[in-house]
Amino acid sequence: MGRELTVIGKRYQLLAKIGVGGMSTVYLALDTVLNKQWAAKEIKDVADPSSAS
Repeated sequence: MGRELTVIGKRYQLLAKIGVGGMSTVYLALDTVLNKQWAAKEIKDVADPSSAS
């Protein structure tokens, strides 16, 4: 029923994708230690040919 959420570094829970660009994807993340929300940016690996559009 509910979807599984991704956790990064045993601390940051990715809640939603909030933006996508040519070089990165931005997620809304919850810091489970401080109980605060942050933006987390995933930079695309430009050396990886599978990430090219």
